[in-house]
Amino acid sequence: MPQKDERLQYDAKARQIVAQMTLEEKITLMSGKTSLLKILSEMINGHGYNYMPYPAGGCERLGVPAH
Repeated sequence: MPQKDERLQYDAKARQIVAQMTLEEKITLMSGKTSLLKILSEMINGHGYNYMPYPAGGCERLGVPAH
């Protein structure tokens, strides 16, 4: 596990990136790339919401990859 100082550097960098993001970019980052149809299809087929992680969105402008 990273040391506290290293974790604080990650936190500071994340806050710096988020501060530069537009509202639309923040929403895209949180909502990801999975379509609503795919999510609903999985739920209809007996799987609970988010039974497996859905990929998160990214922000190409600021170098944040989608995962």
